[in-house]
Amino acid sequence: MAEPVHRIGQKTAGAWGLHTATIDWCEVRMSLSTVDLWLTRASPFYFSIVSSPDSLTAKTSPQQDNYTHTHYVAEWYNTISNIPFILLGLFGAYSCLAPHLQPNRKPIPDGTRHAAGNIGIMCIGFGSAIFHATLKWHAQVLLDELPMIFVTSLVLYLVCADSDRWKGQNAWKLKVGLAAVPLSVSAVYLYYPNPILHQVCFGVIQLTSTYRTILLFRTAPSSVPQADLRAAKHYILTGSLLFVLAFGIWNVDNVWCDTWTALRSRAWTLQGGIGELVGAVTQGHAWWHLLTGLGCSRIAVGTSYLMLSRKYPGAFELTGPVWGLVPVIRWRVVGGKGGMGAGAKMDKLQ
Repeated sequence: MAEPVHRIGQKTAGAWGLHTATIDWCEVRMSLSTVDLWLTRASPFYFSIVSSPDSLTAKTSPQQDNYTHTHYVAEWYNTISNIPFILLGLFGAYSCLAPHLQPNRKPIPDGTRHAAGNIGIMCIGFGSAIFHATLKWHAQVLLDELPMIFVTSLVLYLVCADSDRWKGQNAWKLKVGLAAVPLSVSAVYLYYPNPILHQVCFGVIQLTSTYRTILLFRTAPSSVPQADLRAAKHYILTGSLLFVLAFGIWNVDNVWCDTWTALRSRAWTLQGGIGELVGAVTQGHAWWHLLTGLGCSRIAVGTSYLMLSRKYPGAFELTGPVWGLVPVIRWRVVGGKGGMGAGAKMDKLQ
């Protein structure tokens, strides 16, 4: 296990014991002896790891970023921001498995398969919450980082499984091949816990899944209504844009961590709850959780709708987004041109 990392001025233990995590989000604080092997002064991330003397002084402020609300949660905002992540995953899985939500009371074909991706989203949110609450190394690796690899591999399997090439006697090849990906990454990462390795593997799997999804659009049968394809593409694209936005906010938070920390420290001296408000809205990693949770849920429903539309052209439609967030797939009981159900607007963001 790599050397634990603690930001100057932060508590190093809580109700769950000593912090053993090798990452401290405000976030990307890794041990300098390790980071120096990976990054140079030319890297944009260098200043989020090696701070100036002034910023080090700022971080000794008594206004600490961890254990601000309870002794049981190390990073409050990074922990509670996973609650929507979990709820969106549960909602997506439930909507795929509950036939009573359908107008004809019929279950969605392959409902378990479509629910699996949403359950994966829920598990990532749950594991991330445990990690940020405890700052334990085992929670960081086994519940936060590696589940991302397993869930993206699962999604890759789901978008490949409907291909005629992988049916019948060849089905086992796809299952074994894609199962080997997260298992191999896990074995290497546990032996050599380099976060750059984790990020590269995650990115490669995600890009492969994206490429496969593009192929699904391009090879869609002519019998699939164009409105169905547009609706699926809309949610996949907006989900991806939310993901990119979240990634940008996360990195802004990393690079200017000291600035946000100093801002929060000053805000706590103000009256009228301003400090609490500033402390909440300037948590870049918490915004990463909120936006990626929503983005992943939109991608999941868009991908499921695409796959169902290809297999059962014109048989399904999307409701309007529930609470303006994500729609529900349902059987189409009234003939139409496809896409959204009668009177349902595609998206408030459109």
